Amino acid sequence: MYGIRPSDGSKKAKESVASDAPVGSASGECSTDETRHFCLQETHCDLDNCLELSNFQRPVHLIRPRTKPSGKRHGGLSVYILNTIRPVVKFLEHATNDCIWLKLDRTFFGFQEDFYICFVYNPPENSSYYRKLDYNILEMIENDIVKYSQSGKIMIAGDLNARTACEIDHIQMDSDKHIPLFDNYKCDSSLIQRKSKDSSINTRGRQLLSLCISSSLRILNGRTMGDLMGAHTLGSNL
Repeated sequence: MYGIRPSDGSKKAKESVASDAPVGSASGECSTDETRHFCLQETHCDLDNCLELSNFQRPVHLIRPRTKPSGKRHGGLSVYILNTIRPVVKFLEHATNDCIWLKLDRTFFGFQEDFYICFVYNPPENSSYYRKLDYNILEMIENDIVKYSQSGKIMIAGDLNARTACEIDHIQMDSDKHIPLFDNYKCDSSLIQRKSKDSSINTRGRQLLSLCISSSLRILNGRTMGDLMGAHTLGSNL
């Protein structure tokens, strides 16, 4: 499983966050010989020119309306599920074409709980499209996390346009030994120290870190196999 987070500056880096579910590599490189599901962001395509793959015959495409007056396509998500597992992967209802949730059946995959994946494209804050939105995509996702986390594990992956540097994504030294808490309170636990070659942090990054802390999610990039160093995936002058 992988996620991608383009930065707002001169670099682009991967980003994905997850609860303590069994997930694989955080690498953005994948082969259709090994991959069972993946998502393309910013496809900029119509239904008649979306990518077709023989082993992924029932993809789901989320397409934005064309912009005026240029008539161009922007954004867009395409989710591909391997034919052999398509019957046990359920696409859930979505309120926007910028994110979509999938449910992976625990029995088929051998999980203890169902596994919920949210693929998302969060457009840049300075884009004309984002300025016209009357909702916050991360807030919508947070509401969904509250709902789905009652039934299984959570993973968020995609283009978040969030720069988090090496900031902490959990409650440090959390403990229930000294202060009375709810009986069902679970102390926050940390993974290994996260690394990142991007030393900057932006507003989106702070929002993502806050989401991780409030939802007990962890950023995979920079601390899991496939991206142990938090490497940049693309260098460009934006």
